[in-house]
Amino acid sequence: MVAERLHHPIHPLHGIVLGALPTLFGAAFLADVTYLRTAQIQWSNFAQWAIAGGLIVGALALIPAGFTLLRHIVGARARPLLYLALLAGLWIVAFVNMLLHSRDGWYSVTITGAVLSFATTVLAIAAAWVGYSGFARRGEA
Repeated sequence: MVAERLHHPIHPLHGIVLGALPTLFGAAFLADVTYLRTAQIQWSNFAQWAIAGGLIVGALALIPAGFTLLRHIVGARARPLLYLALLAGLWIVAFVNMLLHSRDGWYSVTITGAVLSFATTVLAIAAAWVGYSGFARRGEA
């Protein structure tokens, strides 16, 4: 059995942007857990900034993901569509999480915020996994 080789890896700048997503959303998740344990409001502020950074970086990652999908749309490949769907889902969940974190004071982070931060971290890792694994072009195995 022949193992499928990596075809057409993502651009290095796209890789840098994609690599920042798990870091930012993972930091937000850890800040939420720390806030729930200590009730120090600064952890909530840190999580808000990490989520805001993740939203900006996620928007920058969606642009090349859209171009990747357009380049591969003629072929019957599901991987570029999965990649774009993961990034779009990540961005939507992160946006809802940011709205939740923007509430006032002590009620800004609840268990729901921590769960949404965990979900964004998992989606960011999944998107990075799919993105870094490369894409095969039409007609290639």
